[in-house]
Order: sequence, then C-alpha cells, then structure tokens
Amino acid sequence: NPIEYKEVRRHVNLNYLITLIQDIIYERTTGKSDNANANWDMIKDIEVEYNYNDAIDKEYKKLQQLLKSSYEIKNMLNSQIKKSVTVKGKPIKILDKFYVTSGIRITEKEVYHNEGSFPCVTSQTTNEGITWKANKEWLKKFTKNNKLVIIDKPCITWTKDGIKASKMFYRDYSFYPNDHCGVLLARNNNINLKWFIYTYQQLVSSHVTAKKSQGMLYEEQMENIVFVFPDDSSIQKPITDEYQKLIKIKNHLEIFESEIKEQLKKIVI
Repeated sequence: NPIEYKEVRRHVNLNYLITLIQDIIYERTTGKSDNANANWDMIKDIEVEYNYNDAIDKEYKKLQQLLKSSYEIKNMLNSQIKKSVTVKGKPIKILDKFYVTSGIRITEKEVYHNEGSFPCVTSQTTNEGITWKANKEWLKKFTKNNKLVIIDKPCITWTKDGIKASKMFYRDYSFYPNDHCGVLLARNNNINLKWFIYTYQQLVSSHVTAKKSQGMLYEEQMENIVFVFPDDSSIQKPITDEYQKLIKIKNHLEIFESEIKEQLKKIVI
C-alpha cells in the first residue's frame, strides 16, 4: 500500500536497514550460483533490533567515506607497484644469474607423523606458501642431486602450478620446499633478490602456460626466461627501496581498513 510505504519510509533509514539484514539474507539464499533465490517469503520474517538515529547515520557515512578513500588510494598504489621499470642493460636468461631448482614431495600425512616447527613451503600463496611445520631432523633425510632439500640461504621461491602459478616470494630463513615450490638461488652477490621480484614479477607471470585452466611454470620454463640485467647494478637498491615504501604504505592502509570495518560492525550491532 503506497500510504503505508510512505509511513514506513518516513521512520526507517533504508541504508541502515540494509546493513542490518544483508548478511541474514545471504544466509537464507538458496544456492550460490547464478540461479540463487531469496524471495519475499524467505525473508519477510527477519527480525532485527533497529537502533538508528541521526548521529549513528552520520558516523556510519563518515566511516564509509574513509573506507572508500582508502580503497582508492590503495588502487593507485597497486597501479604504481605493478608498473614495469625500464632497465638499461644486457638481456640474459634467468639461468645465467640463478641456480634453478625445486623440492621433493612430502604429504600432509607424513608431516602429521613428523610434526615440528620447521616451515614447509608448497604451491599455496596464503601465509607466503608456508603450509606445514615439520620436524627438521626428519626433513634432513630428503636429498636432491646429493644435496639437502632444505634451503638455508636467502633466495626467491615461486609457485610452480595452480591458480597463482609464478607468484614469487623472497625468503631469508631456512625452509623445506616441496615439489610444487620452485627455488631461485643467486649465483653471485651482484643481484638484489627483492629488486628482481619487484621488477620482473609481471614478466615471469607472462610465461605461465595453462593446461585445463591449471597454470604451470616449471623449472625449464623459468630458467629460460630472458630479462635485462642493469649495466649499473647499484641502481637495484634505490629501486627496491622505492617499491618497499609503496608496499609499506599499502600495508598501513590495509590495517586502517580493517579498523574501519570493525568500527562499522560495532555501529550496526
């Protein structure tokens, strides 16, 4: 009824009401595909405690605007971080600067029976790829080409397969790589590992091949990627420093966003 609607509209802030019931409606939705359904009969009995007032609304909108601004700044930072850096120098293969290798397969069941505190890296990218913690003495039993699989020097690892194949990480601690974790070990000290990641992540990612939507970047592909190594190797550090400044700002923004979201939850509650 239009008259009834006007009365409700006059006393209820619809934007605030959405924040109260949105998650509840999602929970009641049947299915999660394109054919998901949340009809009136499924949601009409939702009960909420409506404590809206103008002060709450102003605070809520203020926090929302801060969150929006933070997203916009972070998007600009991401664009800067992803920009290619022009390097003047000699084209060489990754194999010319790195020893390229990977680890040996271990299973979750094996780790369960050999638990410990030593990090094991797989192809996942959450938690920087550290999937398990295992017993170091047990891991010392694994060798490849007569060398321990355990890596005990600064290096770069990359995800060999999966949705985020090619994703690189800098590691300056001892760890065990499994067979889905590729490893780049510098042949000498004139290459800055962080500089390589910041400058060439995009290039490395462009060499991923797919088989049935499963991304792949194995050792032979990686070692033959051609990149430009600078004639003046001293430029690597200032470039790295600039990238790290941007990343530090981005990390602060993400903390800021988390705090705002917590405040928004409190306002809704």
